[in-house]
Amino acid sequence: MSNKVIQYALIVVASICSSAWGQLPAQFVKMSQDGTPIPDVNKSPLPPLPGDSSCWLASASNILAAAGYGTGGPAQQRAQVIYSQLTAAYGIASGGAPDQAISYWLAWYGKNPNSLEYNPALNYTDVTAEYRTLTPADYAFLQNELFRCQYVGVQFDNPAHAVTFVGWDNTFNRSIWHDSDRNVGLNGVDAYNNSYTTQWDLVDPLTQTTYLSRANGYLTFCPGLDKHPSFVASYDLAWAPSPLGPMARVAGLYAGQYQSLGWLGQWIDPNDPNTTLERFHLGNQAQPNHEKHIQLLVDYYGRDTNYLNEDIRLRYFDGSGIEVIAAPTSAQLSADAGQVLFTWDLDYQPGWEEILFPSYMDYGLLEGTVASWDIATICSLHPGDANSDGLVNLSDLQILGDNWQSAGASWAQADFNGDGIVNLADLQIIGDNWGYGTGPDVGFDQALASVAIPEPYSLSMLCILGVGLISRRRSHPHLNRPAARRSGPMRRWLRCSR
Repeated sequence: MSNKVIQYALIVVASICSSAWGQLPAQFVKMSQDGTPIPDVNKSPLPPLPGDSSCWLASASNILAAAGYGTGGPAQQRAQVIYSQLTAAYGIASGGAPDQAISYWLAWYGKNPNSLEYNPALNYTDVTAEYRTLTPADYAFLQNELFRCQYVGVQFDNPAHAVTFVGWDNTFNRSIWHDSDRNVGLNGVDAYNNSYTTQWDLVDPLTQTTYLSRANGYLTFCPGLDKHPSFVASYDLAWAPSPLGPMARVAGLYAGQYQSLGWLGQWIDPNDPNTTLERFHLGNQAQPNHEKHIQLLVDYYGRDTNYLNEDIRLRYFDGSGIEVIAAPTSAQLSADAGQVLFTWDLDYQPGWEEILFPSYMDYGLLEGTVASWDIATICSLHPGDANSDGLVNLSDLQILGDNWQSAGASWAQADFNGDGIVNLADLQIIGDNWGYGTGPDVGFDQALASVAIPEPYSLSMLCILGVGLISRRRSHPHLNRPAARRSGPMRRWLRCSR
């Protein structure tokens, strides 16, 4: 690797060239997130043994470690560990696509709370891929992606091979790669001249012969979305590629205890018999007077703002036994339009839910637009409900008064923001949710006067919120609450999903 590091040091931004996306340097080499070169995992030994088809696993390992994943040392060392994990799962004889390997590793390692490699802080989660004959315009696009924020892999058709794109030198129309099969390029760097006819080929600059012909696919790995960490800690289920095909990985508190996992066939919309959706079942343990929150993160192969309009619904029965078919409370699109985070906020904790997906081929077999998806769920009492009766009223305010300024307090003692003390922040949470459940039994200003809270604090509360504001009933809580309620844990999260 020393020759490569020297070569990286020699490649500097010497001039600027134009591109369809703006100004790109004429010479550029991408680095890993830790500041070291993008890893170059090689097959062992070199030259590779006949039948070793693990180039796609090597490229995936390079990209994952460059983005910051893996444990132990700099990116190159982490990539070697990831490569050993991937080859242990898939072997070295079978072929595949790097995006499949990345989705698998994220589901079973990088985003699995039960894994030592779990890294919730990393936001590289968005895998996009396209498979067709690539053109010079695609090369220019991938240059922009690499320079902007992505890590990039490219597949070639003749011979079938996957390599990691790490930079370029436009002075010589030369691209720079990390190749699992060789380290024999210029100064030990896998640098090839780009050749364009009706396709994109790589030409060895030393021998002037075509090394790889007909680029026929690429993947990019970029920052994306992630689920709420408290949800993931409670319960997390991923549906992702595996060596045996798409499978579910369950994590969180109830890992291994899931009883009702899987696809249950079609659901026909009673209002539109031509609409059929595919049912995926989630089992729970019901909790009275609790709310349920569900987040579904879908990673799509492409980039399309229309993913926000995917017909994904939630089916469950409410506390009165009435079937509910609910559209998401909210949907958030990633910056690159390759992921959507769907959220449902329920004011009831059902005994079970079903996610209704529009296509089993896409969401079940992962053979269409979807790379993987991941569900996290959690349930809680409503903010301000200290006595767990499903209401926020005088009884809860009295509990807060009885424990005013208590240190080491719990939710049942009116510490609603989890900072260990009952104070003005908790009083504000009660005020914000006053009357939840059945409406206020008494005005909040009257209630304050009847509770043993020192006058300066109660007066401050009225000044901060205003009697009219805090008397509003909040029947559909959401995560985006005022700042005072978002400091520390917002509520006592209960692990209700099973």
